[in-house]
Amino acid sequence: MSSSLGTNEQALYRPVKTLFESLGFTVMGEVGAGDVLAVFGERIVTVELKLRYSVRLFEQAVERQKTSDLVYVGLPSDALSASKSRRNAQEKLMRRLGLGLVLIYEGELARFTFHPQSIIPRVNRKKRDALVGEIRSRIMDANVGGSTRTALLTAYRQEAMYLAVVLRHEKSASPKRIRALGGSNRCTRILRDNHYGWFSHLSRGLYGLSDRGYTEPDRLFPEVMQVLKRRFDELRDSDDRQAE
Repeated sequence: MSSSLGTNEQALYRPVKTLFESLGFTVMGEVGAGDVLAVFGERIVTVELKLRYSVRLFEQAVERQKTSDLVYVGLPSDALSASKSRRNAQEKLMRRLGLGLVLIYEGELARFTFHPQSIIPRVNRKKRDALVGEIRSRIMDANVGGSTRTALLTAYRQEAMYLAVVLRHEKSASPKRIRALGGSNRCTRILRDNHYGWFSHLSRGLYGLSDRGYTEPDRLFPEVMQVLKRRFDELRDSDDRQAE
């Protein structure tokens, strides 16, 4: 069945985010493999977004149960069958799998249809804790759940972006100097691995920015870069005051 919400899963993200935020959750898109990750205290909830009811949806949702306390599927309100008996069967399958259901309506409205039942298999604690660490490390929700074939903000990329901010000011610096200016403890590895092509190894223990490093971070995530620049300026101003 075609959805009245269009052909893009990203259109489903904002209503679901609003729904969980109204309950006090911190919500971000595209954390790990999940479309939507919501955290409240130590509780993790994942929502898998799809435009259509499909076997693939359930395969992904069941996989998310390994790292989440609760898993919902998010579907357009017209994605389920119009036949009452068929719809009941579809919902019964979701309940049997321990999944909850969120339906998204036109006008950016999302509502719970039912909640997951307590038959979820044992959670992989290591992977679960990694998701919690990831969402707590990000300074904002820069990804839209359901995105494909687009650059995504991760904690690692965010750290690399901050290094670019520091090097833009310093021109060249050692990892020790960058850490003193707020860089992460793994900045040496980020600079050395240079996954995004943003950094240049100038000499032993000294790094600078490549041409790509001067332009790409701002182009990909301008709002995040503005926050990181303010953070760097505040830290630098604080150091200057202490030195006076």
